[in-house]
Amino acid sequence: MTLPTTPGDMIGYSIRYLILLILVGIPVESHSWVEEAVVVDEHGQRIGPLGYARCNVFRIPGVDVDQEMTYKLPQAPKSQVTSTDNICSDRQAQLVTALALQAAPGDVVSLRYQENGHIALPEASPGKPDSGVVFVYGTWHPVPSAKFRDIHRVWGTLEPGSNEEEFLLTRSAFDDGQCYQVNEGQISRLRQATFPHESSPPEGENKWCATNFTVPRWHTCRSASGAPSSILTVYWIWDWPGSPGNSSAEQYYTTCLDVIVSG
Repeated sequence: MTLPTTPGDMIGYSIRYLILLILVGIPVESHSWVEEAVVVDEHGQRIGPLGYARCNVFRIPGVDVDQEMTYKLPQAPKSQVTSTDNICSDRQAQLVTALALQAAPGDVVSLRYQENGHIALPEASPGKPDSGVVFVYGTWHPVPSAKFRDIHRVWGTLEPGSNEEEFLLTRSAFDDGQCYQVNEGQISRLRQATFPHESSPPEGENKWCATNFTVPRWHTCRSASGAPSSILTVYWIWDWPGSPGNSSAEQYYTTCLDVIVSG
């Protein structure tokens, strides 16, 4: 792909790029959240039923899923996250087990989300050096008003044999190296050829991204009182910083969900 080098080239490139976004149906401003959670085997294949975020909104005609499921921090008009900002949106603040994934200690859970062009069309996100990092935290003792600043980059990795109630389950690049949104961008076309994907609902023709974590063993499943706890609350954070001085230098999206642990 030839990059623009003159002001005239830049204008023409911008116009052509905007047309591309319209043609492929990609909004200039789009977001990501955990679409589904699933236990997978060593080959990444699904085992058992799916789980979903708290108060998940499914993709059905006439429903603005983006509006319902997006929780962005800092919230306008603030430019930075404060100590009072909750890690969960109001709709996801309470523990809800109706849509929770069921898993056993030691299971590998895959949290799946869409890249929405942030990987396949990096030009759509000026001021962003890359697509960011995903952090996944877990707790056996959730509270509805849990604060973002008290958790993100504060909770540490769970050590073997530890009985910690609050911990970092995993961190990984937002880009898992295979996912893509189908469009005419160079990255998307290359990945479509390298990682072909059979279209099926709800994923459709796009190949969703995934972040995996291992469910802690039973000896860590203890509440503050020492009683066994069977519900693991999971906080998924997409940390997507901008370049220094960029208006979106600090930008996060979160999803809160629960895993019923048994076995």
